[in-house]
Amino acid sequence: MTRKKSTFQDRCDDQAKGIVSNIDPETEKYFEDLAKRLGIGQKSLMWTDNEEIAEILFDKFPNIPPVSVSREWVREKVISLEEFKDSPQPSRDIFLNAIQRYWILLWHGEEKPKNNLKK
Repeated sequence: MTRKKSTFQDRCDDQAKGIVSNIDPETEKYFEDLAKRLGIGQKSLMWTDNEEIAEILFDKFPNIPPVSVSREWVREKVISLEEFKDSPQPSRDIFLNAIQRYWILLWHGEEKPKNNLKK
């Protein structure tokens, strides 16, 4: 004989299947906590995400001119980002250069350049 699932479990299963469109706060919190524990829906940044990284640095350090910082400083700030999941050492300096170049363009309010590093 199978055991009947609780109402909470039923709601969770239905939400996972897409059956329920609006859920109560308790169930929503459960899914948010579960997704966080499993790392679902969280963006992982890599060195090739130079535009996104530059935008984060631009927002995080609005009073620091990007031309005044070293590549090593940029590297340290990039690897300290919570979303960054790549190797602490970029495979090539071109990644740091691209991040800093795009950050400089953002600093000067220029148009977004085309990302040539992504495949």
